[in-house]
Amino acid sequence: MSRHLHGNEGFTLIELMIVVVIISLTSAMAIPLYQNALENTHRSALQADSYQLYNSLMTYQFDYDKFPSESEFDLKTLAPLSTDGYFNAARTFTGKLRDKQVLIYLAPDIDGEDTQFIALAQSEIDPGMIFAVAYTNIVEETGGWIDGVYIITPEDLEEAEDDLGGEGKDEGEPEPPESEPKGDPPPVAT
Repeated sequence: MSRHLHGNEGFTLIELMIVVVIISLTSAMAIPLYQNALENTHRSALQADSYQLYNSLMTYQFDYDKFPSESEFDLKTLAPLSTDGYFNAARTFTGKLRDKQVLIYLAPDIDGEDTQFIALAQSEIDPGMIFAVAYTNIVEETGGWIDGVYIITPEDLEEAEDDLGGEGKDEGEPEPPESEPKGDPPPVAT
């Protein structure tokens, strides 16, 4: 008894090739969209953590009337913020950073001891993504204050959006923390 194939019992080579082309085109469009979504998610998470670092530093300053000094600030553990309960997500934050640490932390002694700070955080996944967390007037040529979270790009220093999706703080001189007297800073003794 011989068996014969009758009718449409299988796919032709052309039909299989068309399906492969459709799957290939769909993948070619979907993979870049997926990668872009992952990059945006990473940037948003790093930005939110940077805002948490900023808020932790400002709360620390409110409690101690100064920011942590450069000698006491640990770039990997973020102590004293992490050890004193100001920044509980320090390990999560530094896990997203290059070398698992904040790139640099400066607390210059301008107008008093540790009255300003700047911290830079560089992404592990995208080394071109650097966040500046700052409360200082030593960066801008005009002597104006930068206060908040900023993204450093090759072209400029752009203010990061806040957690609510709007723009961050306005540039210009910020309101001093409540522990500092309002008005002009005191003269520096020489």
